[in-house]
Amino acid sequence: DCTEQTPCDEKNPATADAGADASICAAKTYQLAGKMGGSGKTAQWTTSGTGTFDNPFALNAVYTASLNDIMAGKVTLTLSVSTNNTACAVAKDQMEL
Repeated sequence: DCTEQTPCDEKNPATADAGADASICAAKTYQLAGKMGGSGKTAQWTTSGTGTFDNPFALNAVYTASLNDIMAGKVTLTLSVSTNNTACAVAKDQMEL
């Protein structure tokens, strides 16, 4: 059954790896290389800034920095990985651009 929830597994929890911090030049894009592991089923990128992702649900999304991101000098990107069971903890990892 495809809709059956994955039980929360303390031995194999969902994991998230946003990758190492990186630098980009003004008005450039950055190819992300997030990793999802354990019992993780879905991943989503979010930003502390106002830039955009070509697909926030893709581990290898492309982030385009906004003018505000560039003026701020840095932005924090967060990769959240969850199972299909909302009772389980969400794994998060961050990187700075």
